[in-house]
Amino acid sequence: MHTRLALAAVLALLAAGTAAAAELDRGYTAGAPVSALDETAAAVVTGLAWTPRSCEAVVLWQPDQFARRTFRAPGTCDETSTGRGIAAVATDGERVVWLAYAGGTTRDWLLWTATPTAPTPRRLRFVSVDVDAPDPIVLGNGGEEGIPYAVGRDVVVIGPRGSRVLSWRAPARVVALAQGAGRVGMLLATGHLLVIGLAGGQVTDLDYPPGDVAASRIAAVGAVVQTGTGIEIRTARSTAPFPVHAGARLVGFVDGQLVYALGDQIRRYDRSTHRDEVLRRVRPPFRAEYDRRGLAWVNGRRVCWAVRVAVSPGPHTRC
Repeated sequence: MHTRLALAAVLALLAAGTAAAAELDRGYTAGAPVSALDETAAAVVTGLAWTPRSCEAVVLWQPDQFARRTFRAPGTCDETSTGRGIAAVATDGERVVWLAYAGGTTRDWLLWTATPTAPTPRRLRFVSVDVDAPDPIVLGNGGEEGIPYAVGRDVVVIGPRGSRVLSWRAPARVVALAQGAGRVGMLLATGHLLVIGLAGGQVTDLDYPPGDVAASRIAAVGAVVQTGTGIEIRTARSTAPFPVHAGARLVGFVDGQLVYALGDQIRRYDRSTHRDEVLRRVRPPFRAEYDRRGLAWVNGRRVCWAVRVAVSPGPHTRC
């Protein structure tokens, strides 16, 4: 009898801990569907879609400061024949950069930046191409040391103060970027994933077949790469696959913890304990990002965030 009571008490405490963690989830409902997401250092930036009632916009949410700021590019936002909106967003915790598009058979691509202390958007780049051409500007996920973007083969990383901390010309067209651990990863159209330090120096060339890399994050242990067969840590000398479920989508990697999405689940695999567990269940489709300060996810217009110390397993989000 005493054993049963003790077991019931333990289970109740575990359930209470899970519920308490989920209770710490924070969120808000955006004014339009969310088209893009990034998170860095407890700052969540989202791109809001164009609607007949409102222009496309970018929202920087800093839950720790209870602050939410909206940025819009200057000018009108008339409806266009092939659409307009926000293709990608990035933040380093304070600065936001976003990639917008609009047009008809010729599409204009514009890269903008702003900060809470300099809220008037400043245009960084402008390129016009045929609507069916590949995106001429690529914006990567931001890190605390900078925000990377590329135009064709030319890669730039904007530092926290707004100045360039890296300018580099890749050997082929850049199709994706990621910044982390003092380095930037550049996925080329050829399939190669190049990793270079923000101070320059040696380039690590990780060879993949064209189109095989779906996502990547740069960590101190190497490049964390999602391919057609799974998620792995890749260095110049080794490849270490994660034993995660087939169909896993990379969300983030911090301190040996891989967070990934699978169906309606956001899951975490811990390299030190080999535990693989469900963190949240979110109705698909959803986007998610994970870094050292927490976990952000969006579904439709709902934007949610959980501080990292509260990102413990929970069956459902309370956001």
